[in-house]
Amino acid sequence: GMMAAVRAAQEGASVLLFERNEKLGKKIYITGKGRCNMTNMKPWSEFSQHVHPVAAFLRPAFYSFSNEDTVEFFNSIGVPTAVTQGDRIFPESMKASDVSRALASHVGDMGVNLITGADVLGVIRDGDSMVTSYIQSGADNGMSVRSEAVIVATGGLSYPTTGSTGFGYEIARSFLQGCS
Repeated sequence: GMMAAVRAAQEGASVLLFERNEKLGKKIYITGKGRCNMTNMKPWSEFSQHVHPVAAFLRPAFYSFSNEDTVEFFNSIGVPTAVTQGDRIFPESMKASDVSRALASHVGDMGVNLITGADVLGVIRDGDSMVTSYIQSGADNGMSVRSEAVIVATGGLSYPTTGSTGFGYEIARSFLQGCS
C-alpha cells in the first residue's frame, strides 16, 4: 500500500492512504523473520518459478519495477541493502523496522495524506467517481471520501494479527464481477 501511494504521488495524484493499523508498516516488521527480505537478485526466468502458478500473469509488473529498481528505490530513501545467501536482498542493518520507518517517512515526504486506524467498509462506483466508506477507530459514525481512483493493496490472510482480514479481496472481486 505504501509503495502504491508513493508511486501515485510521484505521478502527481493527490493521495489518501487508509491504514487499518495504528501505524504504517506492521506487516513489514514480520517479513524475513524480522529482517525484511525485500527482494532477490535472481533473473525473472529463475525467480518466476517460485512466485505464482501462473507466473506470466505477474511478468509485466516485475518488468516494470524490477528487483534492481527495488534496490535502487530503497537505497534512495536511505535504506542501504545487502545481498545474502541465495541472492536475497535485505536491509544492511538486517532490521525490518528500518525499512518500515523509511517507507513511512517517505510516504509523508511525498505528501500522502494518511488515516490510520481506519476500517474500510466498502468501495463503490458512482458515475465517474469512486466512493470509499470507512470508520476510524473510536469514531461513532462512518465517513466517506470521493475519488477518481482507488488502489486496493491488502495483505494476505496468513497473519490476521497484522490486520489482514481478506476484505480487500472482496472489494477487488466486486469490481471484477462487473467486467466481462
